[in-house]
Amino acid sequence: MVESTLLTFVAFVLSLILAWLLVPYFNNLALQHLSIPFSKPLFYVIFIGIALLIGVAAGIYPSFFLSAFKPVKVLKGQVSFGSRTSFVRSSLGSVSVHHLDIPDHRKQLSFNDKSISYRKGSSAFKRTR
Repeated sequence: MVESTLLTFVAFVLSLILAWLLVPYFNNLALQHLSIPFSKPLFYVIFIGIALLIGVAAGIYPSFFLSAFKPVKVLKGQVSFGSRTSFVRSSLGSVSVHHLDIPDHRKQLSFNDKSISYRKGSSAFKRTR
């Protein structure tokens, strides 16, 4: 659980640095004025609290899952997963496979030149027609 919390803190700090670097560019792009409230102590309390909550939650699940195993059964190879864990695993697997864009090899692939857009003055692609 310590390593997951430490990893979460490192990720939070890196994300904060990245946000601090990119907020000015976002402000120019969105015509907004957003800022990160570094001077407010509540920001740090919330920041550390969320990082702790996520780190502890990420560390507790594997420890509870592994603590349900009986060492003797694991060493003998008699481990059986319950219906609840197999349902969770299969549903997560099916959800991730469902969102993959797997190409269908039976379908004839073709090129549609009607969907290409050209920009005037571009020298990289010249329209030959």
